[in-house]
Formats: sequence, structure tokens, C-alpha cells
Amino acid sequence: MPWQAWVGLNIISGSVVAKILIKRFSASPARIQWLIGQYAFCALFSFLYLGFAGTKIEWPLFALFIALGMVSSLSTYAQWRAINMSMSVTSLCTPAGGLIALLLGYLFLGEARYINTGVAAGLVITLIAVGIFTGTRIAPRHERIHPGRLIKYIAMMSIMAGAVIFLMRLFAQHGIPLPLYVTGWYTGAFIGSLLLYFLKGRNKERISLSLKDLGLLAILGVSIWTAKTFLYVTLSQAPITVVEPIFQVSEIIIPSLIGLYVFHEITLFNRLQRFSFVLGVIGSVLLAISY
Repeated sequence: MPWQAWVGLNIISGSVVAKILIKRFSASPARIQWLIGQYAFCALFSFLYLGFAGTKIEWPLFALFIALGMVSSLSTYAQWRAINMSMSVTSLCTPAGGLIALLLGYLFLGEARYINTGVAAGLVITLIAVGIFTGTRIAPRHERIHPGRLIKYIAMMSIMAGAVIFLMRLFAQHGIPLPLYVTGWYTGAFIGSLLLYFLKGRNKERISLSLKDLGLLAILGVSIWTAKTFLYVTLSQAPITVVEPIFQVSEIIIPSLIGLYVFHEITLFNRLQRFSFVLGVIGSVLLAISY
């Protein structure tokens, strides 16, 4: 299957389904317990995948992935806190993580060689779209935002997200088996979320899981897990330089729309923001067809 199809599947799973459910769970005082539930399902799916694929565990690599997954749980916690304050504002700041990943790809993976006329034009257009959208002030009307705290969570999320994308491309280039990677990663993320609970969540509100809650957690786990696997497959076929700007546009537009219209953070975009949407689509198409 072409890498463009994997990109589309990742966007549906990670930018639509997952974001709606994350917004719901992140608003709970017991958000860390929901985070544990999410990663419990992700770890379960990963071990089932590992067993089905028959992939052997290589312990030095597996231990590395566990450690990285533990760090990533802190990034996810920061993302949940930021989304709880405002999904739309958080989505506007996602380019920071993408730019970090692009810079690391240029510096350490030699990805500047993938830039041709079409890719360069698409990259410039998408970055302009991101700049216009990010630079246009949107003030959510329906919830109180603590600017300093929001910036702190977004910074934590962005730095770790950029490093994760770079590492995924690096692992994929070196042929690391996907079942080994996701199993180690989500095992670590589950352990990390448990540590977060003991450090920060024990005094928070306790949750009582209903069948509906378990079902929603399972759906969230599936969407997060499939988004990660789709991204890994995509990065095994296409460079960060081409893939990341497309994800950036989708991560800005789709969660913003969800935040604005589903959760009523803001009633509508202005004309300049709509124009940036059109630019983003054009740039994404150019990138997709030029690589």
C-alpha cells in the first residue's frame, strides 16, 4: 500500500477519533487513571500483535523502547493537560514539534536530499499556512486558560513529540521490527503512566469504570495504537521532510475544527484562517505527489 494511504489512515485514527476521546477524558480530575487505561489497552494490543507476528524480543532494544515509552507518557500527560485547557489553541501550536522533527531529520538523517522543486514548493506553502494559522489570534470564549501553564505543557509536548518522530524514522530506516518497537514503547508508556499516578494522581478523584467507559477506553487505545503503527509504516517508506508537513496541517485543522465546533471553544474561523486551510491543503497535495 502506498505511503499516502498510510498517512490518510493515521489522520483518521489519530487526528479525528483519538482527539475527540482525549478531549473527553482529559477534562476529568482523574485524567491520569484514564491515561493508564489507554496505555493498558495499547500494551495489550501490542503484545497480541507481537505474538501474532512471531517476532522475538531483543532485550537491549526492547529495554531502550521501554525507557523511551516511559518518557513519552510524560509528553502525553502534558498533551492532555493542554487539550483540556483548549484543544483549538493546542492544535495551533503543534508545528513546534514538527519543526523539531524536520530539523533533526535535516541534521542527522541527510533528508535535505529529498527536496525537489515540488517538495520545496509544498513545504514552503504548508509552512506559510502553518505560520498564518499559528500567528492568527484565537481566543477561546468558553473556558478559562492559564497562559503560562498552557505554554509549559505545549513546550513539553512539542519537544518530546519532535524527538519521537525523529527516532521513529531512525528506527524504521534501520529495519527495527514494528511489533518489537510498539510493544516496548507501550509497555514503557504504561509503566510511565503508573509512575505518574503514584507521583501526581493518588489524591485525585477516583473513577468507577462502567461498560461504556471501558468501551470508550478500548476505542481510544485502538485509535492511539493504530495511529502509531500507521505512522511507523509511513516513516519506513517516506522521509520526515515529506510526511511531517502533511501531518502538521491535519493536526492543526482537524483538532481545531473539533475543538471549535464539537466542543464549542470558538464559533468560527476568520477569513485569514480559512485561507490558511486552503494553502495547507494545496501544500499537502504537492508534497504527496512530488516525492
